[in-house]
Amino acid sequence: MERELLETFEAAKKAADAAAGEDDSPEAERCLDALRRLRDIRVNTDVLVSTQVSGHPDPIFHGCE
Repeated sequence: MERELLETFEAAKKAADAAAGEDDSPEAERCLDALRRLRDIRVNTDVLVSTQVSGHPDPIFHGCE
């Protein structure tokens, strides 16, 4: 579960960074797809703490708006 969370989070972040400032880019769609996958991953407090995803300083949402 931790690995899936980290891989999906990194995919969303990478796509968001690439899509920042672009309208209707394929990267924005990839970001949204990754965010949808993140929503479906079952996560508990222990996983969030061990992966430190919840405290990530760079929000991934800037490129997905």
